[in-house]
Amino acid sequence: MARGFFFLVLVSAFVLFGDANSSNNLSPSVCHCRPVVNVAVDGSQCDLCSENKKLQQEIISLKEELETVKNRISQIQPGLSTSSYDLYFTKRVTTDYVIHHGLQIENVFTICFRVRTTDKTGNDRTVVSYSLSGNHNELLINKMQEIQLFINEQVTRTGVAVNDGNWHHVCTTWENKAGSWKVYKDGAVQASGSGFKTGYNIKTNGILIIGQEQDAFGSGFSANQNYIGELTELNIWNRVVSSSEINKLSKSCHGGKGNVKEWSDFKVGIRGDVTVISPSACEV
Repeated sequence: MARGFFFLVLVSAFVLFGDANSSNNLSPSVCHCRPVVNVAVDGSQCDLCSENKKLQQEIISLKEELETVKNRISQIQPGLSTSSYDLYFTKRVTTDYVIHHGLQIENVFTICFRVRTTDKTGNDRTVVSYSLSGNHNELLINKMQEIQLFINEQVTRTGVAVNDGNWHHVCTTWENKAGSWKVYKDGAVQASGSGFKTGYNIKTNGILIIGQEQDAFGSGFSANQNYIGELTELNIWNRVVSSSEINKLSKSCHGGKGNVKEWSDFKVGIRGDVTVISPSACEV
């Protein structure tokens, strides 16, 4: 007898499931199955259609809760879902920076970014620091009151200043065949030269730090060398971006994407109390 009851319940469930899935427009307020009342083994009655409606309502409630959680996450981390954001380094500390591993540029690169800073301390405050285990200044761009470019511990002092409190677009290019380099400010070449680290290949297995200078591999930071100010649109290419391209990039706050690193990549790796401003406050 018990086996018969089980069979009846099983058949009814198949009927319910088939009818419920035959409709393309399910609604928790409409019963989409035959109103069958079944008797369970213990003698109690079970309205399968009613249970189906309850299940649908629970699914809808769970979806609503999920959307609420997603909205809360977006409010906690504003700006991290888009490339239109700035990083604001406000403190003279060693704990605020962005970290990435590896940099595939080797014998040629273009690095562009936008900064707004009023720092006039004269310190070597650093935007980009790329370090190897045996060479802490494999690639370094610092000192916004007189931009300096380091490659493999050798420095070029460009004399280009961007620390007047206005937004400035900065690009640095270098290639190792002739050792030629250029520094652009707001789309125009401000300094250039050749014979700088000719034939040298930048190693690819280092650590890239934004906002601090590495005096050890991935560490050795100094509060006298960390970047102070706003930063946005940091992009890195493994080619020399042309003058016309750079001029075009300088006229739009969010127009470029590096093929090695693009600005949206730096949403990951933020450390300390770096402030994320979204949408970006960049002005051309």
